[in-house]
Amino acid sequence: MAEAQDGDTNPRRLLEDVDAFVRKVLEKDAPAAAKPSPPLTPAPAPQGPGTLLDRLKTLAEAKRRDEELQSNRLIQSAMGLSDAIERVFYYLRDLTQQLNTLQPVRPRPFPFHGTIVFDDLSWRDGQADYYLRATNNDQRIYEKVTLRCYVSATEPLRLEREQPAMDRLRDALSHWHIPYSLSELRNDRGNVIGGKFAFTPALRMFLSLVADDVAGLLRLKMNNVEHFGASEFELEASALDLAALDELGKLLIGEPSTFVNRFKRLA
Repeated sequence: MAEAQDGDTNPRRLLEDVDAFVRKVLEKDAPAAAKPSPPLTPAPAPQGPGTLLDRLKTLAEAKRRDEELQSNRLIQSAMGLSDAIERVFYYLRDLTQQLNTLQPVRPRPFPFHGTIVFDDLSWRDGQADYYLRATNNDQRIYEKVTLRCYVSATEPLRLEREQPAMDRLRDALSHWHIPYSLSELRNDRGNVIGGKFAFTPALRMFLSLVADDVAGLLRLKMNNVEHFGASEFELEASALDLAALDELGKLLIGEPSTFVNRFKRLA
């Protein structure tokens, strides 16, 4: 076979050139390969208003504020009661100091049993005490004040009673812890028909004033002060001013007093 002359076209080579040209065109017009998208990260759970955790936090904070407010109220109330009790203690302390020196006679008779009254009772001794509340600091909070005092007559009282009045008088003297002597009277058959008593009229008076933090009030208890037996009153702390304390002092020494009419009686 004769060789091809210059300028002649080789069909095989021509096909290869056409194929290469087509590939270039296709590569040029083809879109760039899309880059892979990064993986999606889950969004955090919302923590704004309305979530369970938020509602619980709000309720817990409200409870803490309420408890703190209540605690502050109790502290303020306790301090007010403490101030009143302290004021009463210093008044009673000064009062008993003067009465222990003067030892005055009660101007008002004190009814005892039946028609018996105790006259000419002289102040013998009195003592006021206070009690502080235990605290975690050095703050002095007065919780209670007490007063104990003793009055008695100078001369013994001599009485004669027939039965059954003799037994009733003997029971009354024993109940109120008043020492006495008794000489029984008997008839011809030896039966007890009466007796002769000898005893010194005396009173052991007691008073206590206690703070009631729950009610925000003071509880006053007196024994053998207004009369034989117990009396109990409910008081506002602010009501125990100097005028009220003076009326209490008058009651203790047997002078006319309006003290028991000033406050709510419980017993």
